[in-house]
Amino acid sequence: ELAGVPGGSLADGARAGSGSLWTVLVNQVDRALPEVEALRDFVADFVPRWRVDDVMVSYAKTGCSIGAHIDNYDVFLLQGRGSRTWSFELDGRSSADEAVVRGLPVRVLTRFAPGASVVLQPGDALYLPPRLAHHGVSRSDDCMTYSIGFRAPTRPELWRAFGERLAER
Repeated sequence: ELAGVPGGSLADGARAGSGSLWTVLVNQVDRALPEVEALRDFVADFVPRWRVDDVMVSYAKTGCSIGAHIDNYDVFLLQGRGSRTWSFELDGRSSADEAVVRGLPVRVLTRFAPGASVVLQPGDALYLPPRLAHHGVSRSDDCMTYSIGFRAPTRPELWRAFGERLAER
């Protein structure tokens, strides 16, 4: 158990030396594998390309998870192999309400109060808006989930980009 969260991360399992509970996260898989890039483009064809961030792949054994966390952007979770239970809170959180476990390579929440859950099977998808706390736990030894993240720029970022664009001209 990792700070009250069932499962754990790869770093957690390696530290404990058990090797029995682990999750592997790989970012930017769409930039390395044309098949994943094609999947991203198929799923995100209705979204302007500049909003698409990347595709992260999570692979885990039964009962494993990185823990409850918050993403600052829109996310589509696509279940590739196996199955995963996703629990999530019903309301988004402010950044002031995001206490995390210190010393971990991922931002795992210290407090998580799910209001709903769903089991994703291969081919299923779940949309999560920005800042909605969520927690996925693998239900199979071959669990693979594709997470497609979409940037949502803030007003200051839009104004800065606009100013930079004007300066280029």
